[in-house]
Amino acid sequence: MGLLPIDEWVYHLDFKRDEVNRKHQEVVNTENTVQSRVLLFNTQLNQYKLLLANNAILLYIDKTVRMNDLQLKDFTVAIAELEPPVKGDIVLNSLITYTELIGKKLVLKFLANLKKVIKERYWTDSESAEGLDEDVVENLADESFDSGIVDSESVSSTESLEDVEEEVTEAVVEDATSAALASTGIGILLAVGIDVILGAINGAKEVEQLDSIISDLDSKMKIVNGYLATVNKKSDEITTGAVTQIQTFKDVSAGMLKILPPGHQPNFDFGFPDTIASLDECLAAQQAAISQFGLLIQLRNSYQTALDNGRNPTKAGSIYIVLLTAPPWVTEAILTSIWDDVLAKYSTLMKNAK
Repeated sequence: MGLLPIDEWVYHLDFKRDEVNRKHQEVVNTENTVQSRVLLFNTQLNQYKLLLANNAILLYIDKTVRMNDLQLKDFTVAIAELEPPVKGDIVLNSLITYTELIGKKLVLKFLANLKKVIKERYWTDSESAEGLDEDVVENLADESFDSGIVDSESVSSTESLEDVEEEVTEAVVEDATSAALASTGIGILLAVGIDVILGAINGAKEVEQLDSIISDLDSKMKIVNGYLATVNKKSDEITTGAVTQIQTFKDVSAGMLKILPPGHQPNFDFGFPDTIASLDECLAAQQAAISQFGLLIQLRNSYQTALDNGRNPTKAGSIYIVLLTAPPWVTEAILTSIWDDVLAKYSTLMKNAK
C-alpha cells in the first residue's frame, strides 16, 4: 500500500495528519507481517497435511487388509460412491504416485472423506493395528478436515475468508479452519474492508466524520490482528498435532508389522524421537512404510480385479504381476509368504486360489 493521497485540508490539522499517517503505517506494517507469517504457516500446514494423509493411508491399508471378502466388496462400493477430493490440492497431488499401485482413486476418496467414513462407520468393528483405537482415528479425521484434506462438497471449509458471504468478524476468524486461514493471507485486509475505509478518509470533510472513519479502521484492524493471533495459535496446535501424529505413525507401524509373516523386518526406521524436529524423518519413514505394507493391498487387488473382470487368475500369476512393479528388495518368496500367512487368513478367495 502506497502513501495515502489525503486531501489538503487534513494537513491543516497537524494532530489529524499525524494520526492518519500513523494509522496508515500500521496497516502497511500489518500487511507485511501477515504476508510473511502466512507464507511460513502454509509451509507448516502442507507438511502437516502430508503427515496426516500418510497416516490415513496406513489406516486404509490396515482396515482393508483385515476385511473378509464380502466386507471388502461392500467397503469398496461405498468408498467409490463418495465425492472426489478437491482438485488442485498440492498435498493430495503429491500422493498420486505412491497410491497408484494400491488403488489411487479409492484411496484419495477415502482420505478426502475420512471424517464422514469414521462418523458413519463405513467398516464393521474388526481387529486393527495397535495404536489405531477409536480416539486416534477420530483425531486423525478431525485434523485432516481442519487442514483441508476434504472432498469437493466440503470445499467451502478451505475457502479464503475473503470469499465468505457472511461478515468477517472476530468470531468468524477464530472459528475458521487452518486451511481457510492459510488460503486467506493478506486477503484478510480486503475481507474486512480496510481498502474501503482508507478510501473513505479522502472523502471526509469534517473532523467528526474523520474520527468516525478512524474508529472504524481501528475496529477492522482489531479483526486483522485477531487473524494473526489465530494463525499463531493454529501454528502452535499444528506443532503439537504433528508430534501426536508422529507417535501415531510409530504405534500403528509397530502394530501392523505384527501381521507380516515371521522374518519380515521393517524396511524403514522409526527410532527417531517424538519431536517436531523428527518431522522430515517421519515423512520419509511413512513413505517407506506405505511401500512395504502396500504390497498387501497390491496382491489382494491384483487377484480381486482379475476375478471381477471374469478372468481365471492364479496365485502365481497374481504374484508375478505385483513383482513387476515392486521395489528391488521384494522377492517372489516374500510375496508368497504374504499371500499364505496374511491374506489367506482374511480372504477365503485367496485361501482357495490355485
